[in-house]
Amino acid sequence: MKHPKMWMEVGMRQYLRAHVLVLAVALVSNASRAQVNVTTWHNDNARTGQNLSETILTRNLVGSVNTFGKLCSTTVDGQVYAQPLVANVTIGGVGRTAVFVVTQSNTLYVFDGINYTAGQPCIQLAKRHLAPTGSPALNGGILGTPVIDTSTNTLYLVAGYQTSGVGAHYVHAIDITSPTLRDKETPVQVAGGTFLSLNQVQRPGLLGLSSSSGGAFSTVYVGFARTASPSANHRGWVFNYDAASLTQKTFYCATCGTTAANGGGIWQGAGGLAAGVDSSGRTYLFFATGDGTFDLNTGGQNAGDSFLKMSTDLSGVVDYFTPADQACRICPLKGAEHDVDFGSGGVTLIPDGLLKNYPYLAVLADKEGYIWVIDRTNPGKFNGSSTGQCPTLVCTGPNANVETVQASTNEFHSNPAYWNGNLYYAATNDTLKLYPLANSTCPTGAPPVCSAQASTTAVFHYGATPSVSSNGISDGIVWAINTTGQSKTSTPGVLFAFSTDTLAQLYSSN
Repeated sequence: MKHPKMWMEVGMRQYLRAHVLVLAVALVSNASRAQVNVTTWHNDNARTGQNLSETILTRNLVGSVNTFGKLCSTTVDGQVYAQPLVANVTIGGVGRTAVFVVTQSNTLYVFDGINYTAGQPCIQLAKRHLAPTGSPALNGGILGTPVIDTSTNTLYLVAGYQTSGVGAHYVHAIDITSPTLRDKETPVQVAGGTFLSLNQVQRPGLLGLSSSSGGAFSTVYVGFARTASPSANHRGWVFNYDAASLTQKTFYCATCGTTAANGGGIWQGAGGLAAGVDSSGRTYLFFATGDGTFDLNTGGQNAGDSFLKMSTDLSGVVDYFTPADQACRICPLKGAEHDVDFGSGGVTLIPDGLLKNYPYLAVLADKEGYIWVIDRTNPGKFNGSSTGQCPTLVCTGPNANVETVQASTNEFHSNPAYWNGNLYYAATNDTLKLYPLANSTCPTGAPPVCSAQASTTAVFHYGATPSVSSNGISDGIVWAINTTGQSKTSTPGVLFAFSTDTLAQLYSSN
């Protein structure tokens, strides 16, 4: 199976700064059509980033300069923040392996994931500009990774714009079998409560949930963080929509408990909202918030700097974990804003039952360089206290989460990949590191996440959200991108491939 995963990798997560989207695949026959669908951010709703069905991209093939490399590249009309997606679909009556790419200029592209002409741009199958065009800055366009329902051939995305002091976000349901990428339903403007598009940005990947296993989506979830510049009335939001009609069901605001509350943005380094079960067997949403007002421990509704376990109907927070130093994370010790978000990295769910003593775990990493290991059944709530006034505020107290790992002295803006009992994490200006889980290669009875066992020589300027391809537990390869260029420059990112066991480098696109 020739895997189109490499199309996805170069565009995903870490701000592809240049306007040229590079698409790399294996230099093998393009006759195969049976490809792996990649329909949501980081491969699945647990956000593990793993694909276990790769049979062609072996370590030997990827490690050979004669058999692996770039096939084509193309130019798109804006920056690519969202992860490209892959789906096997019939477009205009022709079966395709299609690669879906969205830009901050509110444009959806579809490229051929199999066929190419040497020396020519990648083959474009379709393109649609979702008017109006807004600001090309960080706040505008399509940022959150779309989600595809393959049972109905529908792609859901949020297009936003800001111009002349006016802004709006619209939810689209797009027919991916249509050569014109038509809307299946009239796009719906995001609205509710005190939500104001000018103060919000749709950064996290979208989530689609079905009411029955294998069925069509019943609900699509959309999360929001604040804009790049702090302002009044910026908050964290989650909206849910009926997948068939785009009718808005309800919404949740992370910091609308009091008039003066703000913050609590849901950005997670672009990570999608996660969904999974706890010991009850019921499905919940799991996500983390950034800086903001917090009072859940006193019966309030403000949930800044917290890991949240949310009912799927968004009726309320079912349970939570908040670090003991929450108050110090928003204290202005480093200028106008301290800015050490708890939710700067996204939530990844460890496969259920993997560890006997902790069968339902979640992990995330923050701007203080910590990996937090949390029990999804009993997250731990808040046990901290604070005294004094800024800038001499003192925060103390125990953390009731399962484990806290000091993984870096730098910030995390990313998710890990999970594969075969291991986590792969990369902080900003740091290497990619392998962290085994207990019962794998570190002692049984050890804390769930063991100390780093391997590290790359490559340093990732903005950090990285890696992905893993493998054939079951064989030929595991970790893929990661180093984006060294700044906005609006031509400095290319670099695609790396490493072995999953030693993180020895197999490939570098430079």
